[in-house]
Amino acid sequence: LAVSELVTNAALHAGTDLVLQVSHVDGGTVRVEVWDASSVVPVIGRPGTVGGRGLALVELLSTEWGSEPAESGGKCVWCE
Repeated sequence: LAVSELVTNAALHAGTDLVLQVSHVDGGTVRVEVWDASSVVPVIGRPGTVGGRGLALVELLSTEWGSEPAESGGKCVWCE
C-alpha cells in the first residue's frame, strides 16, 4: 500500500516520469524510493472527498518517511 501511494502521488502531482527503487537496508528494513522531476516538496494533506490520504497512510505504515532533493533536480520521496 505504501508503494502504491508513493507512486500514485508522483504520477498525479509531479506529472513527470518517475523511477521506483526498492532496496534492503540494515536490520531487515526495506526502503522504497520514488524519484520524479518535480521540486515540489510533498506534505500530508487534509483528507477530502477524493484524495488527501496518501501520505498519511504512508506515515502510518512506515517507521520513517521523507523527501530529499535530487542532485539533478526533482526529488526522492521515500519510506522504510
